[in-house]
Amino acid sequence: MKPDPKMKPYWGLWAIFWTVVGVLSWSVPITFSILPANLMLYLLCVYVPLVVALVYVFWWIGKFYDTIEYELGENAVHSKYGVFFRKEKEISYGRITMAGLSQGPLKRHYEIYSIPIFTAARGGTNVPEMCLMNIKNGPEIRDEVSKKIGRLSEKERKSVEEKMLEELKEIRKVLQK
Repeated sequence: MKPDPKMKPYWGLWAIFWTVVGVLSWSVPITFSILPANLMLYLLCVYVPLVVALVYVFWWIGKFYDTIEYELGENAVHSKYGVFFRKEKEISYGRITMAGLSQGPLKRHYEIYSIPIFTAARGGTNVPEMCLMNIKNGPEIRDEVSKKIGRLSEKERKSVEEKMLEELKEIRKVLQK
């Protein structure tokens, strides 16, 4: 499963927003107060790096979204992503405690969701173990994950059964004495 391609413009809007707020809000007014002799140097020092950074950010957004993959397997949820450093994560359904659903105003406009997946491993914090970002049919995917929460994989189930069998044997020994 791939994320919705509508997310590329979503993150592009965020990049433009932070450029306007973080750089243009102070650099444009300063431009009007600089002496004409120093104006070209100022423009080169401020706006050329800004344009280079924006070109890189827009390139990276496209590449990043091309690398994102999710899979709801039989026993676990898998995710892969990363442009330079590839990250892969697998969480078995037996470890998942909750699958949420989030959607801000821009995501609502693009009709996409994020599905944070929580486990007990984070110690009760509000930080998800994994987040399936930018999913088109979020409620259906969340419901599918929620139905499988608590299921043990074949290997995990066997391990639990073996531990239970050992414990029952110990109880039997104690009772026979």
